[in-house]
Amino acid sequence: MTRRFNRTRLLLLAVAVALLAYLVGAQVLTQVRANEQADQRAQAQQQAAESAQDARAVADPLAELCRTDPSVAARVGDACRIAAEVRQEPEPPAVSRADIAAAVADYLRRNPPPAGRSASLDQITTAVAEYLTATPPQPGRPPTAAEINAAVTGYLADNPPRPGRDGADGEPGRTPTSDEIDAAVARYLDANPPPKGEPGRGIANTRVQNCRLLVTYTTGETVDVGETCSTTTITVPEPPTDDGGLIPTPTR
Repeated sequence: MTRRFNRTRLLLLAVAVALLAYLVGAQVLTQVRANEQADQRAQAQQQAAESAQDARAVADPLAELCRTDPSVAARVGDACRIAAEVRQEPEPPAVSRADIAAAVADYLRRNPPPAGRSASLDQITTAVAEYLTATPPQPGRPPTAAEINAAVTGYLADNPPRPGRDGADGEPGRTPTSDEIDAAVARYLDANPPPKGEPGRGIANTRVQNCRLLVTYTTGETVDVGETCSTTTITVPEPPTDDGGLIPTPTR
C-alpha cells in the first residue's frame, strides 16, 4: 500500500514538473514572439520613415517646380498632385531643445562635475548620447551647415568656455640656419608665387648722330641718351713775362 502511494506521488510530481516546464516554455516562446513582433514593428517603422524621407526628397523639388512652372503642371498634372500631397505630410518630429536640456540636466544631477567647474564637453556628449539611445528620433533630413553653425554658436553663447591660465614662457629658440631660412622662403614662394613682372627689353643698336648718342631697344624704341661731343671752350693762358716786360730772346 505504501509503495503504491509513493508511486502515485512520484507520478503526480512528474506531471507537475512537466506542466510547469510546458508553461515556462510557452511563456518564453510568447516573449520571443513578442520580441520578434516588436522588432518587426520597429523595422517596419524604420522602413516607413526612410521611405517617407526618400519620397519627400523627390516630391519637394517636383512640387516646387510644378508651383513655379505652369507648363510642367500642364504636362504631368497627376505627378504634381501626388508630389503636393507628399509634401503636405508632416515630417517626423525632431528632438526638441527642451528635451536635450532636460536630459543633460538629469545626467549632471546624477554625475555632478567637480566643485567650482562647469560641465565638460565629454559629460554633455555622454548625456545627449544616453538620451538619444533611450529615445532614438525618427530619421529625418540631415541638418544643413548653417543649422549646425547656428546650433554651435547658440550653445557657446549660452555656455561660454572659461578662460584658462596663462602659460609659462619657454626658453628662447635657436637662430634658424641659412638652409632652414632658404627652405622656408622656398615653401612660402611655392604656396604664394609672386606676380610676374613686365617683359624686359634689350639694346638692339647704338649710334652717334650729330654728337647725340642714340640707343635703339629690342622693342623698336629709340631713345636719345645725351650729347657726346664736348662744347666747352678752352682758354689758353698768356705766356709769363720778366720784370722789365721784355720777352727773352733765345741765344745760340
